[in-house]
Amino acid sequence: MIRKKNNIVKNCSATRSSGFTLVEMIVAVGIFLIVAFTITGTFVVALDAYRKAQQVNQITENINYVLNRLAINVREGTDIQINNDVLSLKIGAIDYFYRLSDGAIEESVGDQNNYKKLTSDKVKIMSLEFEQQSVQTERPAVKVDLLTIRIHSQVAFRQTTTDIDIQTTVFPRQLIVTK
Repeated sequence: MIRKKNNIVKNCSATRSSGFTLVEMIVAVGIFLIVAFTITGTFVVALDAYRKAQQVNQITENINYVLNRLAINVREGTDIQINNDVLSLKIGAIDYFYRLSDGAIEESVGDQNNYKKLTSDKVKIMSLEFEQQSVQTERPAVKVDLLTIRIHSQVAFRQTTTDIDIQTTVFPRQLIVTK
């Protein structure tokens, strides 16, 4: 009979049980938080830039609409005059008046007593300029009145301000013939 001196078998192997130590977990969570905050910050900045671009685009579209409406009426109009920053013209027998008032471009049809806003409430127009020029054509008896319309607006988004300047030059379809 063989006797073992030590019936107790000791497992002295240096193997670890599966899992992470506290230090490893703290380092992993720290790295994860740094990456998460960086990605979130980048996303917030990109979203903010998108919102600003969208707002500038909406305001630019509104200003373009008003500018195109003015250009169409000038092309079709006659008796175009600029008095005290008010553009007046006739289309057929109807008088049209355009002006800048309280940061909005306004139009009045018929008389100057019932102006209505053309621009959106979100749009703040800083200046509206009309410049009329007479241009002589190749034929000496024919001259063309050009009208340049300039609109300056500002878009304020959080702490930044963006300037929007749009202009167009239009001439009426009816030429002025001098005799």
